[in-house]
Amino acid sequence: MRKHSNTSAFIAYSMVGVLCAAISFVTMIVLTRTVSEDFFGKINKFITASNLIMSLICVGLDSAYIRFYYEPPPKTNHRQLAWKCMTPPIMILIAISIIILLIRNSSSLILLLGGGGFYFATAFIITVLSQFFYRFMTIYFRMSSKILNFFIISIVFVVFTKTIFIPIYYLTPKFEQDITLAAPILSIFTVLIFLFNMNKMVEVSHSPITTYKPVYRYALFSSPVFIIIYLNSYLPQIIISNSLGDNFLGIYSAASLFCSAILVLSTGFSTFWSPYMYKNYKSEQDTIKQIHNVVLLGSVLVLSLILFFSDYFYLFIGETFRKNQNILGLLLIHPIILIVVETVACGIGIKKKNEITLVIYLISTAINVALCFILVSTRGLAGIAFASMISALVQFILMTYFGQKYYRSIKHIARTLLHIVVLILSAILFYFLYDNRPIFIFIEIAMLVICMFCDRDVIVWGRKQLKTKINEEKTNVDYTGV
Repeated sequence: MRKHSNTSAFIAYSMVGVLCAAISFVTMIVLTRTVSEDFFGKINKFITASNLIMSLICVGLDSAYIRFYYEPPPKTNHRQLAWKCMTPPIMILIAISIIILLIRNSSSLILLLGGGGFYFATAFIITVLSQFFYRFMTIYFRMSSKILNFFIISIVFVVFTKTIFIPIYYLTPKFEQDITLAAPILSIFTVLIFLFNMNKMVEVSHSPITTYKPVYRYALFSSPVFIIIYLNSYLPQIIISNSLGDNFLGIYSAASLFCSAILVLSTGFSTFWSPYMYKNYKSEQDTIKQIHNVVLLGSVLVLSLILFFSDYFYLFIGETFRKNQNILGLLLIHPIILIVVETVACGIGIKKKNEITLVIYLISTAINVALCFILVSTRGLAGIAFASMISALVQFILMTYFGQKYYRSIKHIARTLLHIVVLILSAILFYFLYDNRPIFIFIEIAMLVICMFCDRDVIVWGRKQLKTKINEEKTNVDYTGV
């Protein structure tokens, strides 16, 4: 099997993120010009709810699968580890499915999911199952460096989940019927791919449960983290829906899809970063520090470019979704900060101190939800956006403190703080100077120049890495030609 270099892997996984982001953006354009604001908001609420339940049934075992893939318990392998990590979630899903079906017509379920009834509830359960299989397959492909497999399943899954509502909407514009038709199509795709790869991915393990005690302990503290992450996204949507209505939820969801594009882009980095960092944190600490600097500079550049051209981006989506454009920068801070956190919180994962991560995410989510309740009545969607930015900043400060305590991935803390301040200022200035765009652009360009001046060594290092990669490719071509 061909061994991929670090640069090749990073580029390949990043390309997946770029393509997924492009698909998401194109789909958003079509959907916002096809469906109403409330329908669009309900779709996003449904998907977020299914992600939340998927995270709930995994009980942290997806995170444990990543952490122990290269270091499985004694006398076991990663295939047996997959078996032990996937079996409990399936059993939990069966139990949750029974509960959902029993309350399928309750007002609470309709409020949380946007619909009710036997077929709608079944569609929701099927959607959760699809996302569960997709989650573990993508982990397996990226940890085993099967880049092509990861590329195929990621692209096709995004195409299915993002575009399937468009043709179905023309068949039946009713939300509940749309979901009922879309879910089985998606599940057939994911289950077939899982069955095709099952023998390579999973092996029945007869080892006693005590053998996997470290795995389950790690999962125990990881589980609430991922649940909280999805709650942090889901609860503000419920607050908006109840306080402002589904129309405003649709407008918020449209703006949030720009954030989703950032998250999809970060997937390419994240899928490269986890295996790379756990394999090389002892021998390549200097490189890890440089990657952190690259991520910081890249985050500032990406945010600036999006804000510079935001008016042009919004022209693509439906006219009724173009309100509250000035909150875009505030909403983008959270997904961008999540990318940076990946590079500063390494020590927590390395030392398996995921109980710290749990407490930090609890604090940031509590701050976010509390501020949403307080600010939504006075500032509307802007209040939700400010709450998101503030909670993300608190999360970054705490994750950086504890992450650097156990493993140094930051070379110059002052430089890191400078970039974070620039990110926050960019978002706030865009909100308050939205109607004075020339002043905003002037200030933003000045901050960019300062960041790039401070990052001269990072730019030189990046150029060297690209030059080395180009020379490697030339060598490979010459060798193949001979």
